[in-house]
Amino acid sequence: MPLPLRNVLRDAEYVFIGKVVKRGAATMPQVPLSAAVTVVEVDDVYRAPSAMRFLATQPITVVTRDAKSPRTGQLVVFLANGWLYGKSIAMLEVAHESLDFDRARLSEHVMNEDAKAADDALRERLRLADVVAAGRVVATRQLPFNLAGASEHSPYWSEATIETLSFEKGAGGSELRFLYASSRDIKWLRSPKPSVGEEGVWLLHRQYVREVREQALTLLDRLDAQPIAALERVRAFLPSLSRPR
Repeated sequence: MPLPLRNVLRDAEYVFIGKVVKRGAATMPQVPLSAAVTVVEVDDVYRAPSAMRFLATQPITVVTRDAKSPRTGQLVVFLANGWLYGKSIAMLEVAHESLDFDRARLSEHVMNEDAKAADDALRERLRLADVVAAGRVVATRQLPFNLAGASEHSPYWSEATIETLSFEKGAGGSELRFLYASSRDIKWLRSPKPSVGEEGVWLLHRQYVREVREQALTLLDRLDAQPIAALERVRAFLPSLSRPR
């Protein structure tokens, strides 16, 4: 039989197999109880943030879309998104499906869908980029900033200089400079922070930077700093992005 939930798989942060233990109950006191609130014992995890891989064998709370389905004692595949976090976790169901297919096929299907989603996300960042260059970081420096005008969410701009190996999109010289956020604030925590000696493929975006009062190339999204090993993958994607839609 075809694998279920194909159309909504990308909508879910979590994909796991779980057994419905109790309805109208929760593993967290913060969850308002209703018939749709369900305690689920996680059996196997196929997709989850890396920090949440401990979920297997743990009871969690799932707020299901249907107050009667799935039934107590039923083993099902859940697609869900995180809602509340604490000593346990509460999730909101996206969809569920009865477990009547091979688990190995589910694992392969989720991996394939994750790979397709990653390819689509990279293609979009390449489409939006003004410059795509391969190169090695030869210098970094923090730019001066006005502490009086800074806030906890200020990016604290730094500048990286790369020795370019190739330009895959756009053009430039043997060296290229761009700005990145050196702040460790939660807003910028996942933003790339290049280091001297690092080789990569850099997807750069031109924008007006208020703190330096001029247009500059920036590197802010985690997908914009690709390892040098991704160069052939980037080259494979770029030609299709220039074709008319």
